[in-house]
Amino acid sequence: YETSTLVTEFINRLLDHQNDMQQSVQRIMDGKSYFVSEMKKLGFSTIDTSANFVHVAFANHASAIHDELRDLVLYRENFGHASLEGYSRFSAAPQEMMECVVKSISRVVKG
Repeated sequence: YETSTLVTEFINRLLDHQNDMQQSVQRIMDGKSYFVSEMKKLGFSTIDTSANFVHVAFANHASAIHDELRDLVLYRENFGHASLEGYSRFSAAPQEMMECVVKSISRVVKG
């Protein structure tokens, strides 16, 4: 992919802050691990990825969970592809942010 001069300069400057970037990536990956763990504890199927997102299948709770999350968080509810049918996609974020999403999902599941 082509990149602009501005993007290239931005990346060059980020390389001067490698430790900060690595710490930021680690916070996001820790949040992702937390989210996957909590979804599994609630009995949901997940598709973990090496990327900055995770897929979750809410099964018979899907409609209620989507209603709960719709105004709270941006995520992709459904996919048109058969291999991901029934799965929602969540971008990873630091644990503090993912905790809010988990609490909302737990509230629906536990009533």
